[in-house]
Amino acid sequence: MELLAEQLTETYKREFEKIAPIANRANDLPEKIETDQHQAAVTAVYLDAKELFDSLDTARKTEKRPYGETVDNAFKPNRLDRLERILTVLRDRSDAYAREKVKKQRAEQAAEQARLNAEAEEKRRAAAIAAEFGDTDAVIEHAQAVAETQVAAAHLQSGAPTVADVARVRGDAGGMSTGKGEWKFEIADYSKVDLNALRQFFTPAEIDKAVRKLVKIQKGQTKVDGVRVFEDVATQFRRS
Repeated sequence: MELLAEQLTETYKREFEKIAPIANRANDLPEKIETDQHQAAVTAVYLDAKELFDSLDTARKTEKRPYGETVDNAFKPNRLDRLERILTVLRDRSDAYAREKVKKQRAEQAAEQARLNAEAEEKRRAAAIAAEFGDTDAVIEHAQAVAETQVAAAHLQSGAPTVADVARVRGDAGGMSTGKGEWKFEIADYSKVDLNALRQFFTPAEIDKAVRKLVKIQKGQTKVDGVRVFEDVATQFRRS
């Protein structure tokens, strides 16, 4: 085993020697990404680390076919494992920065939307007051202003940048990072989950499984709308 590890270490010596410089570059990066320049620098290191990781992992899998698990001793400790840690840390930092950028953009858009809505409402009130006093010209003027504000609000919505647009950062070295929005969830209290709201997503098999468990516990006392609970009798045979 040790001889094989030594042979593999010698075979992939040049590739293994690339790990330390990448790790040093990663250590020199800011712990918190605060600017697009920071993100561009992180992207450059991340892409180099990912390219080396993929190359070495492919080699590991190739060498593993004839030699088995012992190959991992040459590739993983302080090599692939080290690169994987670098990738994880840099991705976490990049995710945090992208979330902040998107959060800021959404807040700015919401504030502008609120401003336009307030402006439109103000013009509507002005039009109503002008109508009350019979000032037709002022009514038309305010009504046109309302329409223009509504158009601006609609354009703000339709032209809103995507998560990818907001998070995108291009580096001088040709690397680029972007973001992908994905809605996730966290169940805070299972006892408060409205199962009726999820009904359409339960398969008959899943419903059967839940009812079967309930009947096993409550037996003849089971009361569930749409479910008929009954005692069945099956013949059993044995020698006395």
